[in-house]
Amino acid sequence: MLALALPLLLAPSAWAAPVVDPVASPEVSRVRVISLADLRATKVEDSGCAGSQCQAWDQRTFMGAELQVALLPGLAVAADAGRLVTRVDEADVASAGFGWGLAVRGALPLSGLWWLSAQARLDGGAPGQVGPDTEKTRQLIGTGTLELAWGDLDGGLVGHLGAQASPLYQQQLQPLGPDRLELTLRPVLPVGAVAGFSFLSEPLGAAWNRPPRLAAHVDATGGQTTGVSAGVGVAW
Repeated sequence: MLALALPLLLAPSAWAAPVVDPVASPEVSRVRVISLADLRATKVEDSGCAGSQCQAWDQRTFMGAELQVALLPGLAVAADAGRLVTRVDEADVASAGFGWGLAVRGALPLSGLWWLSAQARLDGGAPGQVGPDTEKTRQLIGTGTLELAWGDLDGGLVGHLGAQASPLYQQQLQPLGPDRLELTLRPVLPVGAVAGFSFLSEPLGAAWNRPPRLAAHVDATGGQTTGVSAGVGVAW
């Protein structure tokens, strides 16, 4: 019964984590504020069910802003918040609500322009539906990223390439409301690849005034999640 019903009940699940700035440097930019657009599609299944009939595509769109503070060379913390919209075409279900994320980013120099970069990130979200008879979700996802990064930080362009996985994955769904059937969802694939670049312009003013720079990034993922993330903002 569950195997037959699941394709009609699946709803929002996990997302991959944007990297944004793989190698932070307070000398180049201590504070960075960007708008963030993130589009993802993750193939998910019910942990208590087996077979292709238990699978569906969770499609996620996040629009918001991120604040990053570089604490030390190669170490930064970040937080983002915004509107999260999820859709599952197999179930003809869509929801919208508040989404948030917290991240710690670190990098170690290897040689010349090369760095070993890592990110630990925690994401959560809340659905837009309210009321006793609408679907309910609870999600908390911890994602780890390990990459090679290369480029000149002060020169403005840094590329990165690596792997990403979600060892912490808590996603429960009550598609018919509370006190009814509860499903626990998980990604079908255990790991994915991530690649992208970040860009900083030259300072937009006199050097002695610590003028702002334009900041931008693009990330793409494949495997566990397929998607793209992009943002533009200012850094100083």
